[in-house]
Amino acid sequence: MPYTLLRIVPGGVVLCGYHLRRLGLEPGTAAYRELARWAGESAPGVFAVRVEGECVRAEARGESRLVEGIATRFAVSPAAVLRKPSPGLPGRGTSRASRAIIFWPERTSSLRPSGSG
Repeated sequence: MPYTLLRIVPGGVVLCGYHLRRLGLEPGTAAYRELARWAGESAPGVFAVRVEGECVRAEARGESRLVEGIATRFAVSPAAVLRKPSPGLPGRGTSRASRAIIFWPERTSSLRPSGSG
């Protein structure tokens, strides 16, 4: 059963094409039309969306705690290749309230791409 977590804003669905691909929806199908109708009528927010045959099921989720300008800190990545973590994050003990953690592949003194001065 295809699933995605999406955000609806006054202008529509954020990253709409991405969510359509995740849900496996093609233009013209009944489920595509149902999702378009539902998204057009829904209030802004975050929703878990599933497609079951031609039906679209949506459940409102709480707002994201990530905001523009949130305090961050950097840490060396525990893995060479970053993969989507499974439930029960091994780095859970490194998190702090109101901070997003960005794992970097290696220590660096500059966040600028090479050649940018």
